[in-house]
Amino acid sequence: MRIVGIQHRVKRTKENEARPTMVSIETDQNQSASYELKDETAELDWLKGNYPISFRILVDGENYDTIPEHHRVYRDGEVHKIPESYDGLQNNDLILMILGGSGDRFAAALAKRGENMGVKVMRVNADKLKNFREEQGNGVGKSNDSELLVRLFEKYPERFLQFSPRDREIIAVKAALRNRTEALKAKVACETNIFQNLIGKIFLNKEGYFPDGSIDQLYKDAAANDRVLASLEDIVSQCDKTLEKTVKNCAAWKIFESIEGVGPRIAAGIIASVGDVRRFSTEHKFKKFCGVHVMGDAEHGEFPRKRSGSRIDWNPNARQALYLLADQFNRRPNSTWGKVLLEYKAKLHAQHPEPVIVPAANGKGTVKRYTNGHIHKIAMWKTLTKFVVWLYYEWMKL
Repeated sequence: MRIVGIQHRVKRTKENEARPTMVSIETDQNQSASYELKDETAELDWLKGNYPISFRILVDGENYDTIPEHHRVYRDGEVHKIPESYDGLQNNDLILMILGGSGDRFAAALAKRGENMGVKVMRVNADKLKNFREEQGNGVGKSNDSELLVRLFEKYPERFLQFSPRDREIIAVKAALRNRTEALKAKVACETNIFQNLIGKIFLNKEGYFPDGSIDQLYKDAAANDRVLASLEDIVSQCDKTLEKTVKNCAAWKIFESIEGVGPRIAAGIIASVGDVRRFSTEHKFKKFCGVHVMGDAEHGEFPRKRSGSRIDWNPNARQALYLLADQFNRRPNSTWGKVLLEYKAKLHAQHPEPVIVPAANGKGTVKRYTNGHIHKIAMWKTLTKFVVWLYYEWMKL
């Protein structure tokens, strides 16, 4: 049996720096090997067991038609070398990866490919890998994570979780939500383009002919007859159907379907952002990820918000989905969580019957606190904090 540590990485940084997926292999005979999978094609080759690891010079007259184009090494426009040996997924491999993140789809593919090969895909919480990395000393950085995964498993195998069908369900939700989001962006971009073209035709008309009626009505007419927009609307509609079906096939939907006001789209936003809830070893880490934690003490602390020049330390997609969920709670005062929101508002109104003027946080001027709007916002975030804690433990039960 081989133990294979895989550190999956996005192949390019924003600065276009190469970040290949790293693979480290340990065998029963204490042999080791390591590879750098530079792109998704290399990952696919490794998945299929035909990743080239050594090459030989092509013999004159040798037929290389069966060699894939991307496996050939050219020199002066002619094939110079072809693969001599290959590596990749093998029978009974034990694959080790980080739980969640960019490697989800690769993990799903490895698990599916390995179903009839005796392959196991095991994943570990990123925090546990980070703690183990710190145990190893300052000389061990993230670039060694593929090797570190192997050493972690050898010492603490109980920290790893086997890839399951439920993991595949969550990854499918991520993909469906991503497809819908991209389709919606394309539709909005097309609508903007139609509108801007219309404005250009009207105001830059060389004949000086200006049509009657409102711009809005002219836009509606133009949009109704645009074939590209019609096609994109069909794609968005199909993505909506796929997303709903995918979410309802996910085990986590059992939690969300019982919450009044939660539909597949809001649930998808939370499920896709969180991925596997087991990534979070404590409820506080889960709250912080969702952006509903309190900074400072519980009595006088504040909920986090985006400030100019600072980096956020929560997931914006999860927080946005939760914000939409809070609006549903507000629209349904008789629902379970709508009542929680009302209780928080009542307590805050009792504690602060009148608005107060306090110095601004930036030291410039003053601000009014505990107005009706301010109390509503505080109660909303308190309700979401309580909801996220409830969600954390309900999800853990699955």
